[in-house]
Amino acid sequence: AAAVAAAVRAAQAAAAEAMAAGLPSEDRDAPQGAMLCAGFSASGELFSCGTTMCKSHVWSLDVAAMVKASAAVPQPQHVRTVQQVGGHLHDVVSVVFSHSGGFLLTASRDG
Repeated sequence: AAAVAAAVRAAQAAAAEAMAAGLPSEDRDAPQGAMLCAGFSASGELFSCGTTMCKSHVWSLDVAAMVKASAAVPQPQHVRTVQQVGGHLHDVVSVVFSHSGGFLLTASRDG
């Protein structure tokens, strides 16, 4: 849980930096609302969170750069937005990557 929280904080910081620099919106999409769930892919290179805003967010984590920098906690430069997914009608309460990391399954209180 602490690793996911640190990764999401780094993603939020990266989004704030991108917004300040005037970069395209896909580079500055930070989650809004409360984060209800989160998870990493098996490789540790992708992570996602589900929010109270009916969306899930997916980021890539540059693990090689973290190792090179001896960073135990992700920093904004290690995180890149992959996708923001909407479509649920209620809170996203679960996010799980497939074993290959190629698919993300999300669950909601849609009913």
